[in-house]
Amino acid sequence: MTDKEWFSASALAALKLPGLPTSERRCRDRAISEGWKARTSSLRGGGKEYHIDSLPAPAQTWLRRQAEPKQEPATVESAVLWAHFERLPQQHKDEAASRLKAVLECEALAASIGASKAEARTAAAYGCTPVTLRRWRAAVKGKARADWMAILAPRYSVQGRTPKDIPAEAWDIFLADYLRLEEPTATACYERLCRIAKTKEWGGPLPSCKTFLRRVERDVPEAVRVLKREGREALDRLFPHQERDRAVFRAMEAVNADGHKLDIFAKADDDVEGKHPFRPLILAIQDLFSGMIVGYRLADAENAETVRLAFGDAFGRFGPADDVYLDNGRGFAAKWITGGTVSRFRFKVKPEEPTGCLVAAGCRIHWATPYRGQVKPIERAFRDLCEYIAKHPAFAGAYTGNRPDAKPENYGSRAIPMALVREIVAVEIAAHNDRQGRRSATCGGRSFAETFAASYAAAMPRRLTDEQRRLFWLASERVTADAMDGAVSIYGARYWHETLTEYRRQKLTIRFDPENLSAGAALYTMDGRFICDASLINRVAFNDTSAAKELAREKKRFKAAVRTQADALTRIDALTVAAMLPGAPAPSDAPAAKVVRPKFGRGQKPTINQEDIDARVNASITRLADQHEAKMRRKLLA
Repeated sequence: MTDKEWFSASALAALKLPGLPTSERRCRDRAISEGWKARTSSLRGGGKEYHIDSLPAPAQTWLRRQAEPKQEPATVESAVLWAHFERLPQQHKDEAASRLKAVLECEALAASIGASKAEARTAAAYGCTPVTLRRWRAAVKGKARADWMAILAPRYSVQGRTPKDIPAEAWDIFLADYLRLEEPTATACYERLCRIAKTKEWGGPLPSCKTFLRRVERDVPEAVRVLKREGREALDRLFPHQERDRAVFRAMEAVNADGHKLDIFAKADDDVEGKHPFRPLILAIQDLFSGMIVGYRLADAENAETVRLAFGDAFGRFGPADDVYLDNGRGFAAKWITGGTVSRFRFKVKPEEPTGCLVAAGCRIHWATPYRGQVKPIERAFRDLCEYIAKHPAFAGAYTGNRPDAKPENYGSRAIPMALVREIVAVEIAAHNDRQGRRSATCGGRSFAETFAASYAAAMPRRLTDEQRRLFWLASERVTADAMDGAVSIYGARYWHETLTEYRRQKLTIRFDPENLSAGAALYTMDGRFICDASLINRVAFNDTSAAKELAREKKRFKAAVRTQADALTRIDALTVAAMLPGAPAPSDAPAAKVVRPKFGRGQKPTINQEDIDARVNASITRLADQHEAKMRRKLLA
């Protein structure tokens, strides 16, 4: 608060404060009308004085600011001193503090026993000479006491070691040779420079190679050296990475997906001898909030069908995510997956392209920057899975190594059947989700699965409609409905629905999950119209009577439903229709003839020559045969 708290009306008017009148009379009127706190002035002439707290807020603020003590700005000399002090090592800073303590103690003693005795006693206590202490006192004499420690800081200099002169042209040649992505050694660059120096007149021998290196370290910034010798990616690593907080999401609000080639050799289930081994790919989908893997598929390569099925598993179980983070792989950027997005890093976006299944499910697509795997948290999960899956004891002999130069001695000695790969991957992914002690901010020691379950229970997830669910199934296959019952068969599986009896012998389109044939199939007409969801007709044992009874019950139910439909449609029976038919018409008289057969000649019947008739018939047959032969000849020539 300001030292002066009471002001007269004339003083307030003279100050021309914000929010107050500029005349004495109006200030008094304002004080009376607003009831300012007042007292009688002790000055000659009396009058009223008003307390600062009664004044308007703008006036109070102005008065208090004016009363604040003015701080003198730091001088340029002080700033330079302290900038130098901050660059000193801690050892020198401690030395400056010790010198300051000695000077202050000496100053205190000098006032009582004299400067000479004070310097001698203080120097003995601090292990220095009186001359040195006198020099320190002289350095700070007349200076601001706040700057004494910076002034007393040591300023050591290397005596007799001046940088050797390097010819400008030689320096440029050395830098051009040394600052290259091939990362040549300084020794090799210096040796080449010495050979060049024999053809130049640089006035004496070159400084040593270490002199060149010291100048590089002194004059060329570290970031420039990294860029020129290690490249742009190494320069990127010099900049601190961004830490992203995934706690802003809830379970299944955002997911990220990627594919990873497992470091093992596998073989198809029908490749008994393992003549065509391959490295299987796992395409996984991870919840960003918890880190839990919510869906995955195994395949021999990353493609749109595998991506579609993996998202179908995840979204069918937990509902679609609002945001999906993907890289620009061909499988993710396919138009059947992300068609309709505003932009992507692969393929040209065309207005007429179909809407992808992720876009149709209401997902917002976010593309990760190419060649920046660290922006997808699932890459960290793949590092764990590589250890627990690729090096699983059941896969001994099939490990390929994670680099070409890291192949084990038993490389290629075994290929694992895909059935076993699927079994081990399912077990290890479940263990990955249930492993305790996760240290992420959202888990806090819990497992991924527990963190996901806690958030998912409090959320309101969306659910896929049946139409959206079918979008995530495999691309269509063409089949022919059975001529008897309309059932369709594919890959040894048979599907049927009552509606299919309307499409017997017709070509249809089927969509299904090839890795889960028991999940049923969706049937469409050839022009894309949905027909029905057909169920799998399971094979049963020949002597399974319970299955036969169940089939009989289903057949009885089907027949009863059809009879009910038939009864509803046939409201009039056949006998009623027969009774409605009109009877036979009565016979009518024959009409009178109006044409009289003519009779020519003298009443003799004309004679018929059989030979003439046979000749005419043979001529007609020959003519027709010639015409047919000429027609066939023209077709052959055409």
